[in-house]
Amino acid sequence: MTDVQAVIDALRSVVGVEPVDDSSARGQTGSGGAPRRGLFGGQMIAQSLAACAHTVPDGAVPSSIHVDLLRTGESGEPVDFRVERVRDGGSLQHRDVRGFQGDSLIVHATVVSAVPAAGLDWQRHPIPAIAPPDLSPGAPEAMGHFLRWGVFDVGYPTSEDDAEPPSHPLWVRSSVELPDDPWLEGAVRAFWSDFGMNWSARATHNELDEAPVVSLSSSHSVWFHRWPAVDEWHLFDVHTQSLAGNQGFVQASLFDASGGLTASVAQGVYIRNPGPA
Repeated sequence: MTDVQAVIDALRSVVGVEPVDDSSARGQTGSGGAPRRGLFGGQMIAQSLAACAHTVPDGAVPSSIHVDLLRTGESGEPVDFRVERVRDGGSLQHRDVRGFQGDSLIVHATVVSAVPAAGLDWQRHPIPAIAPPDLSPGAPEAMGHFLRWGVFDVGYPTSEDDAEPPSHPLWVRSSVELPDDPWLEGAVRAFWSDFGMNWSARATHNELDEAPVVSLSSSHSVWFHRWPAVDEWHLFDVHTQSLAGNQGFVQASLFDASGGLTASVAQGVYIRNPGPA
């Protein structure tokens, strides 16, 4: 039987932070079982957002986050976040967030929050016609194995054949129901928003050119639209839109299972030759 509170606590440690004072917080880091030394960008994006939660007025929810990922950092070492209150308007708040490991600035973010108000509910694009997640015992894992971090369920669309699925689209959800907290749920979505983004740019490059390259996430933005519970299945649909010289551009949409667009994502990717061995 799953210890729900233990999973919630683990999830908070992955995407959340501990406030230190009214303008700073500390986040713990890890690798989530993936064979990496540097920090996962999605964790830095999520924690940069979470660092603002205790600095905004009651009732404000995340609207967007725009991040520069400056250094890879060291997995396992904490990150100290400093939050500057740039502006507090009647309905919008702007925060400048800087994340440090030691004396090194590794992430810089602008977070916008808003007090929700009644209005239209419309979107241009429907959810893609994608099969539901494959939950069978023999379902393929592929990249999804490294995206679970012990707190998420990841599934690829059910397929009629045994071929390894492409990296996207994929289905994802929290493995347990979370408290009603838009900043925690926003941090979860921010964490998901980096699931394979620069991988998509590199994979597209490799389809077009045999020369090996490496790719680095350089800038990343997320806009939050709707707030269904994150323990419901969400579809993460990723597409590389441009490769020009050493610059890649990737966009993604996050839909809930009913088709609502819950978040939009854009990432700038830097592509380079790996250099001599």
